[in-house]
Amino acid sequence: MKNIVLTILYFFIVTTVFSEDLPQVPPNYRFVKTWHISDRYAVVDSVPVDTMHLNFQNANPIDNFSISNSFNGNLGSPLQSKLYFNRPDNTDFIFSNAYYPYMMNVQHATFYKTKTPLSYLNYITGGTQNRSEDEIKFLFTANANKKLNFGTTLDYLYTIGEYKNQSATKFTGSIFGSYEGKHYNANVLLATNDMKNQENGGIKNATDISSGIITAYIPTNILGQSNFSQKQIYINQQYNIGFERAVRVNPDSVRMDYVPVTRFAHTFKFDDLSKRYFENNVEKTFYKNTYGAGTQTKDTASVKTMTNNLSVSMEEEFNKWMNFGLTAFIENEIQQYVYIKQNILIHDLKSSTKVGGILSKQRGQTFRYNVIGELGFLGYKAGDFSLSGNVGG
Repeated sequence: MKNIVLTILYFFIVTTVFSEDLPQVPPNYRFVKTWHISDRYAVVDSVPVDTMHLNFQNANPIDNFSISNSFNGNLGSPLQSKLYFNRPDNTDFIFSNAYYPYMMNVQHATFYKTKTPLSYLNYITGGTQNRSEDEIKFLFTANANKKLNFGTTLDYLYTIGEYKNQSATKFTGSIFGSYEGKHYNANVLLATNDMKNQENGGIKNATDISSGIITAYIPTNILGQSNFSQKQIYINQQYNIGFERAVRVNPDSVRMDYVPVTRFAHTFKFDDLSKRYFENNVEKTFYKNTYGAGTQTKDTASVKTMTNNLSVSMEEEFNKWMNFGLTAFIENEIQQYVYIKQNILIHDLKSSTKVGGILSKQRGQTFRYNVIGELGFLGYKAGDFSLSGNVGG
């Protein structure tokens, strides 16, 4: 852990020194804009830059995920919200749900636009002596010009846990970029996530908790190792056409504002998710049933998904009397499932295509909404129908 902290600290110092060599600018020139984007259509949702110490505890991914969770007690361990409506939507890879709050992907990525380079280093430690929880986060982003931004993030977490065979490790990183032009916009994200945690199957004898035995020496049921990984490539490109509208600034002058009318977009996303479980011995007393022969437990499953989405949108800025946007899209998805069946590694390739539409209002302060309907018409998901929406202010 110390080597990783020193490496990131060195990189932070180098980037800081580089930033100091740049021409100094007055404080009122400094500007940072941040936003999140939706998964498929890169709809921008602005978020404020958080530099306050108020509610700093919400930086904890478990507390930030839900007010009530089931987990092993240490950061990095798999978890599930006790509140049903706080749980993420199920994906085609069920193992990813338990790691959702820790992941760096397009749902959790933040994009930046800044007039001066921005760097951020955060080191958090806590817990009992010799069984502490340590996390270090790093961010660097800068604009090459008024339109092009790039940056990188790193996040390393290591926790031991209070009981035997409970340690967890997380490493996430990303390279991101964005381009904002008059007609052309793009967002790019390359992300990697690696989660490792030991499995102990719980305490063998519950009475040991109150017997005075140090928690680190209380016997547990098993010694297993779980590895979860997610790699993601996300690229969204948009091109819009519109016209110049005259806006009167005062009685003597007008300003020409560009009003987009139609937006054409393409989104490419590739996800590589895998889960592996290993036990050095075949445990036959803890589990009700034991399948397969051998001296070790080795199980693996993975899914690779490549998605291409084409959409055409009528922008809501176009009509000032009917402030809503309309989008029609077609999406193709190719998936490869890998799993073990009767000690044979199976590769299963599937494809599906769907069409859909969106009615949305993303501008304004008092009332916003988003309604999405989609229907699968080709492939193994043909006939699947989904209707979802949200309302906010």
